[in-house]
Amino acid sequence: MSWKLVLSWLAAVVATTFLTWQIVNVAESRVSAEPVTAAPPASAAQATTTTTTIPPTSTTSPAAAPTTSVGSTPSTTSTTTTTAVVSWSVRTINSAGGTVVVRYRPGEVELQAATPSAGFDAEIEDSGPEKVEVEFEGEEADVKVVVRWDEGTLKVEIDDD
Repeated sequence: MSWKLVLSWLAAVVATTFLTWQIVNVAESRVSAEPVTAAPPASAAQATTTTTTIPPTSTTSPAAAPTTSVGSTPSTTSTTTTTAVVSWSVRTINSAGGTVVVRYRPGEVELQAATPSAGFDAEIEDSGPEKVEVEFEGEEADVKVVVRWDEGTLKVEIDDD
């Protein structure tokens, strides 16, 4: 009886192993053999924009105290305020000194990432919310990237020294 149990267990292990290898082979055939590479450095004028939407939030104010007047029943008042959907956009700014990624919406801008190019170091001067300022310092050149709002428009300034 114990031999039958051992043989059944062994058959289950072999079948499971075979099935697992088949699944791995199918998955492997659908994965590219090419390595994932970063995008080549772009000129300072190139930028990419994507948009992210943050769901609306709502707040409820506390209920007012019951009020009573002669000949009336007590009443309770509650006010609910719903804020509008707030959209954040993400922009990638490429420069000779490196890449700056910001998140922005009207009147606000926040630093998400600053990645220096080879031979440069990144120094974050300001990360928001009024402006983002990153200086990439290299041996032969410095590059300053400033992102800010100006008269309702997002401005990107790249200063190559």
